[in-house]
Amino acid sequence: MKGATHTGSGSFRLLDYLIIAVFLSIAAWSINRFRLDLQQTISSQNEPVGTVDVKRNVVQRRLEDRVLWDRLALESPVYSGDLIRVADLSAATLHLENASLDLNENTLIRIQRSPDGEGPFRIELTEGSLSLSAGGGSFMLDLMGRQVQAGPGTALNAAAGKDGIVLQVSEGTVLFTVDGESREIVSGGMLALDAEGAEKKEPAAVMLYPRLTARYLKSGSDPLPVNFAWTRINLGADGALRLEIAEDRNFTRVFRAIDNLTSSAQTALDAGLWYWRLSFGGDVLSSGRFTITDGSGIELLSPSMNSVFRYQSDLPELRFQWSETEGASSYILEVCDKTDFVNLQINRDLAANSFFSSSLGPGTWYWRVRPVFSAAFGGGVVYSAAASFSIEPGETDDLVLELPQSEPEPAAAAEEPPLPPPPPPPLPAPGGRAPATGYRIGIELLQSEQSITFRWSAVPGANAYIFTLYQQTSSGRRQIIRRAPENRTSLTLDDLTILDRGAFIWQVEAVSRSPNGSIERRGRPGENTFIIDIPLPGPVEVDETGILYGS
Repeated sequence: MKGATHTGSGSFRLLDYLIIAVFLSIAAWSINRFRLDLQQTISSQNEPVGTVDVKRNVVQRRLEDRVLWDRLALESPVYSGDLIRVADLSAATLHLENASLDLNENTLIRIQRSPDGEGPFRIELTEGSLSLSAGGGSFMLDLMGRQVQAGPGTALNAAAGKDGIVLQVSEGTVLFTVDGESREIVSGGMLALDAEGAEKKEPAAVMLYPRLTARYLKSGSDPLPVNFAWTRINLGADGALRLEIAEDRNFTRVFRAIDNLTSSAQTALDAGLWYWRLSFGGDVLSSGRFTITDGSGIELLSPSMNSVFRYQSDLPELRFQWSETEGASSYILEVCDKTDFVNLQINRDLAANSFFSSSLGPGTWYWRVRPVFSAAFGGGVVYSAAASFSIEPGETDDLVLELPQSEPEPAAAAEEPPLPPPPPPPLPAPGGRAPATGYRIGIELLQSEQSITFRWSAVPGANAYIFTLYQQTSSGRRQIIRRAPENRTSLTLDDLTILDRGAFIWQVEAVSRSPNGSIERRGRPGENTFIIDIPLPGPVEVDETGILYGS
């Protein structure tokens, strides 16, 4: 009996262990799933309807059937039913098929698409502002219960909030519907309603071009001509307007001001971020910003011009490397054995600014690179100047020279040209750099200052400085800004939406330029790191909780 009791007791303890192990495994699996739900990208089993092409700072997405918010990254997919919110000092551009949707800071939208993908996109704008370039598709906008139907080729700007809604059409025609009644708004028209739905009749201007978030490409060294054109709303035909173009959003550094305008203007500008505003009698009628990107500044780094690569048995592995171009989505690399670049040996579309190849044989080769930009950029780009290099087989056998019995008179040695003078030593790195390494910038400072000012000391012998800003990522440095040489010892960054939270490196190099603009003497770059500490946003405040939970 004792033996039977002992066996039963042992079996019971073993069963206990098995049950405990099963429940611990279930608990560990549940905790791990919860951890992944909180920390990792939230995915969907559905087909994405678009991607985030450009993202700055805090941009989040919540799937239709979830309650957790996922922070979007560059080229993150978006799905039908997604809520997308853009935090303070942030911005995002969504690509939906062949259309683009620019979201400004403090904006909340929902994307809807029919399951078969045949119907138009439906965009619900709860608060904030957006710019839509419809491309070849159709869109339905919901602006606080008012319906806007936009066909292919439409470009518009919309804002919604506690003060009502504003709709501006810069290209195409839209159909605005409220309470069953519809009206057309054509290109150059606008509609403004207050919080009660009454139409506001105030002086205004609708900018036809440039669009509010336009992006231009400059392919030459000369400034790019930019045309401005607008329609006048509730203004007399003879009222003179003033156009101001500035380097900062607060217009403390106005670059150009043009008075006595009626409906158009033109000016030439270099690469950079530019802010504009159109005013009448001191009242701002319209404002926006646009970017000019230099698409011709690619510098071929390696193989350098006229370099020679020798090999014995295996063909050499070459690393093609070139400078990065701000805003480029990829690069086209071409390698050919002739300068016409017709029969290409290498023709690659690359995301990185380097490429390895061991496929080239003996001979002289020519290579060039062209940046590629998204369809949101207007204008064209050109290839870089071509560089050449040679690949030659090396000697593998011993060479034996037989001397003659009597040596002939030596030929007169050719006079060797004088050696070129050694290059001048590099200029020293600029001192007095601020913000200094370790400086931390919080959200309160960003909201109060709305800018970051970089300063450095002048370097003797320098007449210009090159400013570069990088973000430190897990895969290395990512260039954000690179300014052409300018004769200044400070730079104020006003567009904080181009910054993300995390570590940044800013770099300044002193150079000496000739009167024609070429760099005669370079310097040692000086760099510092700083931290931007932007907390993740809290819950979104909306009038109805159903908006957040899909109802």
